[in-house]
Amino acid sequence: MNRDTIDFGIDLGTTNSAIAVLQGRDTHVFKNNENLEYTPSAVWIDRNNHLFVGRTARERIESDPDNAFSEFKLQMGTSTTYRFALSGREMKPEELSAEVLKSLKASVMQRTQEDVKAAVITVPAAFELHQNKATRQAAELAGLTPSPLLQEPVAAALAYGFQSKSDKIFWLVYDLGGGTFDAAVIQVRDGEIRVVNHGGDNHLGGKLIDWAIVENLFIPTLTQQYKLKGFQRGNPAWISAIAKLKAEAEQAKIRLSDHQSLWIHIPFLGLDEQKHPISFEYELKRSDVEQLMEPFILRSINICKKVLTEKNLTANSIENILLVGGPTLTPYLRERLADKQKGLGIPLEFSIDPLTVVARGAAIFAGTQRLIQDEARLKHIRPKGAYTISFPGWAFQGSDSETTVGGMIKGEVSQRFQGYTVEFINSNIRPPWRSGQIPVDASGSFIASLWVKSGETNTYSVELRDSVGRICPSVTDPQKLSYTQGIVIANIPLTHSIGVALANNEVEWFLVKGQSLPARSQKTLRTAFEVSQGQAGGVIRIPVVEGESPRADRNRIIGRLEVTAQQVRRTVPVGAEVGITIDIDTSRLLRTKANIPLLDEEFEEVLHLGGQNITRDIAHLQQDLAEQKRRLSKLKTQEKALLEKDTEEVSAFLQQIENEQVVREVESALAAAQTDPESLDACDKRLSDLKMVLDQAETALEWPNLIQETNRLLARAQEIMDEYGSREDKQHFQQCEDDIHKAIYTQNADVLQQRVGKLRELLTYVLDKHDILPQMWFEQLCGMKNNMRNQVQAQKLIDEGLRALQTKNIPALRSINQQLKILLPLSLPPTDISTLTR
Repeated sequence: MNRDTIDFGIDLGTTNSAIAVLQGRDTHVFKNNENLEYTPSAVWIDRNNHLFVGRTARERIESDPDNAFSEFKLQMGTSTTYRFALSGREMKPEELSAEVLKSLKASVMQRTQEDVKAAVITVPAAFELHQNKATRQAAELAGLTPSPLLQEPVAAALAYGFQSKSDKIFWLVYDLGGGTFDAAVIQVRDGEIRVVNHGGDNHLGGKLIDWAIVENLFIPTLTQQYKLKGFQRGNPAWISAIAKLKAEAEQAKIRLSDHQSLWIHIPFLGLDEQKHPISFEYELKRSDVEQLMEPFILRSINICKKVLTEKNLTANSIENILLVGGPTLTPYLRERLADKQKGLGIPLEFSIDPLTVVARGAAIFAGTQRLIQDEARLKHIRPKGAYTISFPGWAFQGSDSETTVGGMIKGEVSQRFQGYTVEFINSNIRPPWRSGQIPVDASGSFIASLWVKSGETNTYSVELRDSVGRICPSVTDPQKLSYTQGIVIANIPLTHSIGVALANNEVEWFLVKGQSLPARSQKTLRTAFEVSQGQAGGVIRIPVVEGESPRADRNRIIGRLEVTAQQVRRTVPVGAEVGITIDIDTSRLLRTKANIPLLDEEFEEVLHLGGQNITRDIAHLQQDLAEQKRRLSKLKTQEKALLEKDTEEVSAFLQQIENEQVVREVESALAAAQTDPESLDACDKRLSDLKMVLDQAETALEWPNLIQETNRLLARAQEIMDEYGSREDKQHFQQCEDDIHKAIYTQNADVLQQRVGKLRELLTYVLDKHDILPQMWFEQLCGMKNNMRNQVQAQKLIDEGLRALQTKNIPALRSINQQLKILLPLSLPPTDISTLTR
């Protein structure tokens, strides 16, 4: 079947996947050969190297865990490899996802005999950039080109809003899948859907509840009944038994939606230490599962509340919560969300199947994505002597009851079109609508306004007439001029800010959260130390991060922009300019380039995307967890020592950690990381969350000290301005001082620290232009020598700095300071330390 638009939408899920197609104003979800609208995202390869996708593969995860895998979606874009033991075959996560996509294509072929060659594929809004790129790679491996990416909550909102009559309202999309969670505030206004704000967690989904059942209920029961050495998740010896318990927990959790309790019986789980068979029986109660669900539900609710408060919205501002994802079918979850005291207190909307709503929305969006026809195909469909009428800006969907289109006429030979006319006819309605004859200018171009009937798919034919009124043979590009009135997407937002980590652990932000895509930004930074041509190990390294924290090590490293010493034609000294360009498209696919003016050379495609688990191992995470536990313990001790009125905010942060059971989840993920690569990434992510909450608690606890330090800085700043400041400097200082006092009045520590930072930048500028700052920096750095990573190199630089001071060689002193700063310890892994500064 020849199509002008992509039309097919795919929900590539952690647990299940689905494919749908747009048919006029409706969407159709294809059933697989088992007559189900969704296919488990699982792959099994047997001993004969035969590959299976779907339910058969999902069932083999219990009985043959060395040759069957699922839940590989979140590992796309990492260095993880899945090895199938019997066949010896190894596959990357992208390759496994490609097999799932091929299976969905096969379902369409079986039902319609159509070979799907392009599709819109959805991704979690919280997906990181390397995961988006890997999703596109999986699509290409499956033969899907083009394959635009669409955020899952946007797709869900589009499915609900496409033919909705609602206007000037807000929706909250609550998308809880098997492995990810997204919350998005959507505004519907004037026939457009606009994403107002977003929050999410790539490691919060229904499978966490399954594992909680296994670890907190099933395993303790078994270890009381049998002698099972090391019977825990993460132990390779028990991988098959644990897989059976996980599968049973998942199914029981679903069935408990209709029962108060279930009797679970697994006749054979494995052999104990005496080689006796292990059987498992357990009565699983709905109340026990609901208790285990609580911390995960609470975390999702907290994310929703944050998404609302960031845009000054309340529950009363939202018309409905749109429920997306299989776990939202759980009665207890729906009760908690609707509860005004413990939940969000917003009416729930689930009239579209939560398991297929994302695929339907993707198909609707696919109906707006035009397939560009090549000239060969146009020649094939165009009769000899016929004209081609092209409509490069044709919109297949829109919110207006009248649409304006522009067209261009071309013949087989060049000619003028004076006196020619075109007329549009919509024959689908009775009586047929006609536009009347519209004049064509001499070059063959024209503009027309077309009337659109609401609630119908309007399809227009075109009559081309020459200067004497004769109808001329013609074809249109696109071939089918259809238009459906419905809600459209107004913006695709950036879900995380993107920046570059600097050598001092700060971030230079290039693109900010919420910015409409596509987007592009250029900035100039400077090298922090010298890179000599051909120098072994020499590299200009720029870690690219996603997140919102001003501290580089609190954000997620998504890749590294690198220019090696072998790539440079001459030595690049300290302080050399490096121009960096970052641009990102609507699918959140990133492109970067670095320009070094000194070399008059531009380096493209030097960004090495990759997940942070490449550089972080289990030992590193264990040390990190121990450090965060010490911080948490110290905060609890400090909280008890202070008056209640001084610790209210601190207590709220500590209670959040306790209620969401963050430490316990980190420990569980860490224990499972030995056999589950995703657990390593989940542990890292949850540790990062813990650090940021502890940062906030420490800031709240230190608010009185922060005020004192700020006042001392203001007093010192006044002295510096009186002595060194120009008239313009003093004006900037007055503005900084006013902003700081406003932040103190509102008691916003984050804003205060940001504005204090602006003041420090001003003081740095003033002192620097009088050559005072380099001397001050050198004195401070000398005092930090014992903490530097290379003591010998540090002492050598300090000696050089002392000589520069004696000779008043300030440029040399600046260079030495930059090199000393590189030697300071940072929380970033060594391979991720930036070599740039502002």
